[in-house]
Amino acid sequence: MKVLQRSDFPVITVVIVAVAYAIFLIARLSVHQYDFSVFVVAGDVFTNANTAPSGLKILQNSEGYDGQFYYRMALTPFTEKEIDFGIRLDYPAYRQARIVYPLLARLFSLGQAVYVPFALVFVNYIALCLMAWLGARFAKMVHLHVAWGLAFVLYPAFLFTLSRYD
Repeated sequence: MKVLQRSDFPVITVVIVAVAYAIFLIARLSVHQYDFSVFVVAGDVFTNANTAPSGLKILQNSEGYDGQFYYRMALTPFTEKEIDFGIRLDYPAYRQARIVYPLLARLFSLGQAVYVPFALVFVNYIALCLMAWLGARFAKMVHLHVAWGLAFVLYPAFLFTLSRYD
């Protein structure tokens, strides 16, 4: 019982989550030679390989996934162009309504296109750590052990969210 009392600090929950998701990310990246652009999941239906930024992995015969649109918006957040950096926005108003994530990625990438794939993953990773801290704080607020905060952040779908690729 004393061990539980000594470990009843939100930072413990954050460390558990940070380490667990870091191990997961390293394992997923090692399969792809540590190429963060695979997480973008750009498909050739919306991304033109000839005009896309170099180094972006593009899946052939694929529509790709939402990450290609977040990637595009992180490169040019307030663009009005339908096609930019070789990536076509399918529903610009819908996509641009979700601007906070790409703006944060742009901030962390220092506006450098080469760092955007890493920044997109980093923003998700930091959000999960923040969620762990908030969950632990909430657990303490309702007089539960901080470990109950893990229930929020260890939802299995977050593994998919953190490393979406085909």
